Amino acid sequence: MSPIELRVIDIGSGTGDALRLLDGALEVCPIPPVVEYLGLDVDPSMLDIARAAHRGRAGVGFVLADVRDGVPARPAELYLSSGVPYSHLSRSELESVLADIFRTIVKNRTRSVVVVDVLGRYSIEWAPHWAFDQWTYEMTFFHGGDRPPRADMSFYSGKELAAVIAAAGQRSAVKPYKIEFFDRSISVGRHTATGTFSSEVRPYRSLVNRLFQGDTTFDLDDLLFVVPRYDAPADVGRFFTSFASSWNASVRRCADTERNTGKSAELRICLAEDLRSLEFRSQQGLGVGHSLICLISVDGRDG
Repeated sequence: MSPIELRVIDIGSGTGDALRLLDGALEVCPIPPVVEYLGLDVDPSMLDIARAAHRGRAGVGFVLADVRDGVPARPAELYLSSGVPYSHLSRSELESVLADIFRTIVKNRTRSVVVVDVLGRYSIEWAPHWAFDQWTYEMTFFHGGDRPPRADMSFYSGKELAAVIAAAGQRSAVKPYKIEFFDRSISVGRHTATGTFSSEVRPYRSLVNRLFQGDTTFDLDDLLFVVPRYDAPADVGRFFTSFASSWNASVRRCADTERNTGKSAELRICLAEDLRSLEFRSQQGLGVGHSLICLISVDGRDG
């Protein structure tokens, strides 16, 4: 059986890291597809890094482009995005870009998946900002330089992103046949480590990483999940209350075991795995994680 071809357009490709992630994901396929990849970005310096990293690879290219000016007319089965590039757009701009992608899929009569990666509005990392859907985001997780990059960014709940997608569908006269939402990094977002946007958030990311290293030197009570005290929609409030109950039960069980048997690296690693599993199975696509990821499936052959 010959491998199939997977044509990819990566929106906001940056330094090409998503291509490496895609390669890793496709390795599990019995017959990995042949990838034809085009990365788009507005930053020439990042594109230079991407080109250098993937120099000589057949079927891979990077171009300077702003999707607000239109998406490439070439067909693609996957419109990829990672690193929340769509949060750099306003809501109206995102609607326009998605409508353009939908029309292009229909024009090319492809069966395609569009990945939309945006910042989650109700992340614990920036609970004091929950009242706002757009504000100036500081990328303090970058190392080096005198001042971290800053940009006005858009933040979304699952319902808010669904509304933008629905408007894009109406605008393009295209109805996706499947839409799925996922929360990423609910408890271990980058800024639980930096504390940039909330002085109240605990450093869950750092502490869970220490658990995975078998670190027994810190008190497990420091890891207890505290529900933010800021106003949020009822479904978000219910989620965090339930999540905190399950998370804290796992932490306390481990603490009780340590009191009876003593601390051990093995126990701490088991707790880390338990908490990671809890986060994966708890997510509901509400916009309660560092990022909110949506998979939009469109069959252009129906148009």
